[in-house]
Amino acid sequence: MAAADLRNDTATVRVVVRSGLHVLLDREVPLAGAAAPRGRLALTVARPRRDAASGQRGTPLARYFDDRGYSLVAGRATLLARAAEPVEAARSAVLAGAAAILVDGAVPAGALGLDDRLDVPVIGIPSSAAAALRSALARGNEVNVSLGAPGWRTNERRALIAPFSSHGLAFGGGIKPEVAAPGVELVTADPGRNADRTARYATISGTSAATAVAGGAAAALAQARPELDAAALKSALVGTGVKAAASSAGAQGAGMLDPLAAAAVEVVAQPATVGFGSADKPGWTAARRIVLRNVSSRRVDVDVAAATEAIAGLSITAAPTRVRLQPGASAPVKLTARVAFLPRRVGAIQGRARLEVSGGGRVIVPWAVALPFKGSALIGGVGMSPRSFRASDRAPAVLTVQAGQVRDLAGRRQLRPVSRLDVELWRGGERLGLVARLRDVLPGRYAFGVTGRGPRGGALAKGPYRLRVLAVPPDGPAEAETVRFRIR
Repeated sequence: MAAADLRNDTATVRVVVRSGLHVLLDREVPLAGAAAPRGRLALTVARPRRDAASGQRGTPLARYFDDRGYSLVAGRATLLARAAEPVEAARSAVLAGAAAILVDGAVPAGALGLDDRLDVPVIGIPSSAAAALRSALARGNEVNVSLGAPGWRTNERRALIAPFSSHGLAFGGGIKPEVAAPGVELVTADPGRNADRTARYATISGTSAATAVAGGAAAALAQARPELDAAALKSALVGTGVKAAASSAGAQGAGMLDPLAAAAVEVVAQPATVGFGSADKPGWTAARRIVLRNVSSRRVDVDVAAATEAIAGLSITAAPTRVRLQPGASAPVKLTARVAFLPRRVGAIQGRARLEVSGGGRVIVPWAVALPFKGSALIGGVGMSPRSFRASDRAPAVLTVQAGQVRDLAGRRQLRPVSRLDVELWRGGERLGLVARLRDVLPGRYAFGVTGRGPRGGALAKGPYRLRVLAVPPDGPAEAETVRFRIR
């Protein structure tokens, strides 16, 4: 699910960051939270201690205090890195007395919600300016930030997919996201109460918020079209999406939800999206079948257009290109993808096949062709401690594996998951069997206990062995690494 920004106007503030005579940033940027400076605000930027990821022990709040217990950021501004829990990270700085918070990277206006716990201005600045700011602080130079009075301006990102929204392929090489819904600064009743026991009403942003909107649209559609089953409901919602012109197919899938168009749909396609798999060599071809179903009370003719929107080296064809369906009838259509040469880009090529219904109406079927990743391994950091040990169920050796990839593609973080992660036991040239298997693995570090027992549970004889770690991605060939150990 993609999150789109549908606000007409956004709150902004002028930000000027200086280090000596050097101006690191001078522009108007969105306010990420509810609090705004009441007038011009000039602050020194303080540098907190290293965070937990860099080796600093203690709570997140501890990084804002020195060894004597004095706050490093009280009455000052501070710069935060991008975090999985941005509100909690900013809250720690506020508790330490920070008067303003700068966040590394663009943050949509109101993305942190109207959270009463963040009662200081929170502003996202470009990563290039954040890097220059960090560099100046590391050299011991003083950095100052000036915030102007808040104002409102037309939302330049209206109807675009939010920067934080997911982007890429799903497990198995399918479309992700499939469709988009409003997901920035949605008004809601945030569960919980303020310090004075009054209800806390706030706004929320995120793909989870967009998912809630999509769930409501699905419920309304099920009420309007009770004869549609679950697969048809999904196809109707995805197939009638409205394309956001300035966002890529990989960011929005079929486009923005249009519940009214979904309620009037006459033809649905199953599956609602198509993943062709990974194109690993020139001349590659793959075929997938979709089934068109007439869910109206009249006979319809459907024209299938599988244009690739002028993508060099790739062609998508449909057979047949025209289908006649009686009420309630179904018919298969084969979509074939052909790649004449592999583009230099990596990740995926995504597009939309169109089903044009006679008498009006259109259904979209998003598709994706994965391209091979190059330049980094799918498995890394394979290690085992200890390498020589006695068989023990109480104190096993530990195998650690870094699986999957997180890469920066065209300014977006692209996750490459692993469909299957296997750990095989070998002795010499003989495969003894499978000792562990994980499915649908997101990028990260994983640990396995090695007790000294074989695949069938029996104790292993003394001698040398090896573990073969096999990662099978959804969009390309498998990769393997081996680690050796000995049973004493």
